[in-house]
Amino acid sequence: MNRGTARAAACALLIFGGGWSALGASPVRAADEGVCAGQSSGKIDVSGSHTTLTVVAPEGQLISGYCVKAGSINNENGPVYVSVNPPAAQVTISHPSGKDISHYSVLYVASTPAPAVTDVCSNLGGDQPTVPAGMTRVNGECVESSPPAATDVCSNLADDQPTVPAGMTRVNGECVEPQGAGTPVSDVCPNMDGVQATVPNGFVISDNQCVPVVPAPAPAPAAVVGSLAVVVPAASPVDGSPIVTPAAPAAPAVVGSLATPLVNPAVSPVNGAVASASRPAAVPSSGGETLPSTGTTSSLLLAAATVTLLLGVGTLRIARRKQHAFEVS
Repeated sequence: MNRGTARAAACALLIFGGGWSALGASPVRAADEGVCAGQSSGKIDVSGSHTTLTVVAPEGQLISGYCVKAGSINNENGPVYVSVNPPAAQVTISHPSGKDISHYSVLYVASTPAPAVTDVCSNLGGDQPTVPAGMTRVNGECVESSPPAATDVCSNLADDQPTVPAGMTRVNGECVEPQGAGTPVSDVCPNMDGVQATVPNGFVISDNQCVPVVPAPAPAPAAVVGSLAVVVPAASPVDGSPIVTPAAPAAPAVVGSLATPLVNPAVSPVNGAVASASRPAAVPSSGGETLPSTGTTSSLLLAAATVTLLLGVGTLRIARRKQHAFEVS
């Protein structure tokens, strides 16, 4: 086999061997080949004595194989092709004979860049390409998600009701049982806005309308009769006519140093007839004023006692009649 045929055979090993991968990791000698094929780097001669060399691939490439020669082919120191699998960015080459390297060549392949790792949680250990379950991302950090606020759609039921319970319907924020299939909830307060399924607090139903509760009236005031407090109704319990309270006795007139009541009531306390009484004659006072004549002291005292007795008897009879009429009714 001539030299041209041997070179063609070496190139065939490179092409059909898929970048040396078919050759495995064992060195392969080129038959009757005196020099290494140029491959990607071209033939590189080595000056000086070097049994090993470290070869570095260019940026963006990797070494997938190389050829090395140490001496004459006749002494089995000719070119040897070595596969590098997987491809590497740096390889130390040597000849199987252990002798100094005379020249070499390198086969490069494009390097595949590693995919960029995305970390969405800067505060967590390791790279987090996505937000972990149960967490949320805030300002580049992953924190535990807050539980959602409880929703209560039934204000009238105990506990929180996130949805209307089965068999119930929601009316004005309250969940109530429907009155029947297809039957709307009745409104017990047609005079109020919205539908009122029940009477609101503080209201009562009057004439099919909800009206505020009216407080009970205050009790009637007590009338004082003598030293007793008697509750006097606004109307007579017998016929409903107004009750006429007897007028108070007239104020006494001062005559000299004596206080003398004026006996002239407008109405008799006994039978209600108009009483007629004559005034005593007027007498001049020491100061020149004209005052009623008082008569003797005993007459004045007797008249005062008589009036007081008549008023007491009349008042007592009226009170008994009212009491009797109230008990009969």
